[in-house]
Amino acid sequence: MSLEEIKSKVIGEAETKADARVAAARDEADSIKAQGVLDAEDLEERLLRRARQEAEGRKERMETDARLASRKAVLVEKQAILDDVFNTAMDAFLESGEEFRLALLQALLNSVETGEETLVLPELDRDAWGTKLVDELNRELSARGRKGTIRLADADQGFAAGVILRGRGVEVNLSVDLMMRQIREQLEERVSHQLFGGEN
Repeated sequence: MSLEEIKSKVIGEAETKADARVAAARDEADSIKAQGVLDAEDLEERLLRRARQEAEGRKERMETDARLASRKAVLVEKQAILDDVFNTAMDAFLESGEEFRLALLQALLNSVETGEETLVLPELDRDAWGTKLVDELNRELSARGRKGTIRLADADQGFAAGVILRGRGVEVNLSVDLMMRQIREQLEERVSHQLFGGEN
């Protein structure tokens, strides 16, 4: 074999090997490129899925917050209505005059222990009808065969309406604020049901 033939053969083999390497590199590049497209599509799908999940979670949180805010606003309004109902009832009770005094008299008759207690009234009530209430109370106690020497106290304790009956180490609070608070505790659920039905 001549030198030219050897050269030609070496060049041919080199070209064949180079072509094979270029083809392999092209195949590998195409494979990498194809895998890159798949990876990009997979990444895009994962990002979209995560974005959808986050958006759905945000939407659910916003809906929950809106429901809670709405429920809270309704509860605040219902509470205001209940306050108004009980305040109106208390005002009507206080304005009933004689009815109010008769209710106090009955409550006092049930609360008196010795008949020697002191009766504390708000200043305006004490001046307006306190003496009359004490006289009626003592007269009724005597009619029932009990001691009737209840006295009217000179000072009040800063309550708006009602009475406080003071005995030996015992104090019976029949102030309207306390009585209305107790009545409200007993009736609020029933009144609420009457006003609002079974609403949550």
